[in-house]
Amino acid sequence: MLADPSNWHAARVNHLQGEIRNLYWHIRNSQRGRQDAYRRRYYRRIEVLKDELLTLGQSKRDVLDLLACCRRRICRVGCPSCGNHVDWQRWI
Repeated sequence: MLADPSNWHAARVNHLQGEIRNLYWHIRNSQRGRQDAYRRRYYRRIEVLKDELLTLGQSKRDVLDLLACCRRRICRVGCPSCGNHVDWQRWI
């Protein structure tokens, strides 16, 4: 019995998002000036993963939000890509 391809799609998107988060962690923790080639290498890897997310059907806005969240040292509240959701009904 074969698995549902929609599950593959969701699993691939989640994997790519995790890879992007991991690569941005390496960039944030490298030294500027001394490890510039190291940082450029990771930015090039992120570019490939970003293009793959776009080809999988993710909207450009979702990808840009993911990248903005991953660049920050502390995740913003209500980030859909990291799972830090806020129950806005509770605040109203």
